[in-house]
Amino acid sequence: MGGVLPRLRRILFCLAAGFLAAVPPRLAWAQNARQRLAALQERARIDSNDAVVHYELGVEYFRQKKWDEAEQSWRLASALAPQYAEPMLGLAVLPEHRYDNHWGQLLRQRGQAYIDSLFHESDRLAERAFVNDPMADLSLLGEFKRPDAYVENGRLIITINSWWIKDAVQGINDLRIGNNIEAYQRLEGILCDSRVRKDRTDVPGFLLWHHGLAAARTGHIGQAGYDFAVLTGRGFAREKNNEDGTWLPNNTNAFRYLMSLMNFMGGNLPEAIAGFQRTLALDVGLYQSDVQLARIYETVGHWDDAIREREQAITVNPDDPTLLIDLGSTLMKARRFDRAQEVLSQAVEQAPRDPRAPLSLSLVAMQRGDTVTARSALTRFLAIAPSSFSQQITDARERLARITPDH
Repeated sequence: MGGVLPRLRRILFCLAAGFLAAVPPRLAWAQNARQRLAALQERARIDSNDAVVHYELGVEYFRQKKWDEAEQSWRLASALAPQYAEPMLGLAVLPEHRYDNHWGQLLRQRGQAYIDSLFHESDRLAERAFVNDPMADLSLLGEFKRPDAYVENGRLIITINSWWIKDAVQGINDLRIGNNIEAYQRLEGILCDSRVRKDRTDVPGFLLWHHGLAAARTGHIGQAGYDFAVLTGRGFAREKNNEDGTWLPNNTNAFRYLMSLMNFMGGNLPEAIAGFQRTLALDVGLYQSDVQLARIYETVGHWDDAIREREQAITVNPDDPTLLIDLGSTLMKARRFDRAQEVLSQAVEQAPRDPRAPLSLSLVAMQRGDTVTARSALTRFLAIAPSSFSQQITDARERLARITPDH
């Protein structure tokens, strides 16, 4: 995410016990790796419509440096669940590893423009991932190495004499491996140090970014919102008109969105609504703001507003059929069952591998007394639902038995 997430291209670079003890460690690891991969491949075959399973299979491919297979698994996971953040983050880090030690060869073969396009896509995917879920797992980012320098507001800052850099590196690495409390405490210790200005103007953007993530993951929502607000202000200060007078937001909207999301999570709904509306005013394409506004309006029972925002999200991103499922769910909560059935029937057609669509359709159809549609939807759900829907599968079978006439 621009200058705050240091660009990914810079930060990423059952046997008997006796027999197992006699196996050289490298061979034992290889055998375990083959077993893990085989087990995940079998899970993906059985639960072929489960995005999480395909993501986890991609992670194992990634660990074993099977780059093409990892990409294929993560793209399938993203196709099954377009708002699933972790596969996006996996795809973002993949080029750095896939071409490790071969950038010179790639430059000669494909040219600088191709390399730039890879990194541009990585940045885009990383930003999308964190907008979709700022709590996304960070383990694929790997170890954060101490930077010799970083760029802040167009200036190159050398870190050799920075008193905070050691703790910052440790805190970021704690965050990446899921030690969120330790990460927050270490990064918070830096920001609370007397050597740091209270307005945090002397704190580098990448440190604020990671502190915000750590704060959000440990329940310090207000502090996370403040970090993202500072980053928004910094981005706003950098914004300018180009020669044609076109407004260039320079990633500020992503930070503004996250600041608004923290307000929502913290229960400050008026500020959240204003923030999401502002992001849309500057970039109507940031449809996640419509999604969050719809959720806010649902919590207060403003159904017309919620439905409008759901519809706007679909208009902006018509290639994501899961947004149709969300609209159908909102219509169902608003007890607008006729329209809900129409929308969810469309979702079943456009998202044929998403079990939520026929499951939701069956519920709406039952509300309308349309047992024919309900039976068809339940049958469809049972045909495609992965094992992670075990409770819903049990319920669906019981409901199907109740509405299926005896022969």
